[in-house]
Amino acid sequence: MWTCPKCKAKFFQKNLWHSCGNYTVKEFFNGKPKEMYALYKYYLHEFKKFGPVIVHPVKTRIAFMVEVRFSGVTRVGKNFLASGLWLTEPHPNKKFSRIEKIADNCYLHRFKLYRKEDIDDELRAFMRMAYAVGKREHIKKKNAPI
Repeated sequence: MWTCPKCKAKFFQKNLWHSCGNYTVKEFFNGKPKEMYALYKYYLHEFKKFGPVIVHPVKTRIAFMVEVRFSGVTRVGKNFLASGLWLTEPHPNKKFSRIEKIADNCYLHRFKLYRKEDIDDELRAFMRMAYAVGKREHIKKKNAPI
């Protein structure tokens, strides 16, 4: 894990391009409904059940990472949080509003959370898969000796 000496952002590889800045979760939620901040904390708490999570706020989003970024919050609305999960293959499901192929083995599954109950067992299963991507398990498995 490499840490940018200027902004303290953490990255898996050294010297990855990024925009330095000191941002906080508090700033990201400034002026937003307190119910959405509570939903964010619950969402993060659910990920932390799988293991440690590094929270990386930037100007336009809050990323969740272990070794690499795998999820987070991209937008806060009046009554929703916009989020996405990095999964290694597409998983068409009514929970996802859009699935974008970013690269091979890299599919961003976009969705919105309106209330805690939206995080059900089905979504938790996808969250667990995304957390495994954050740990780079798909890469480690591929590179394991036979």
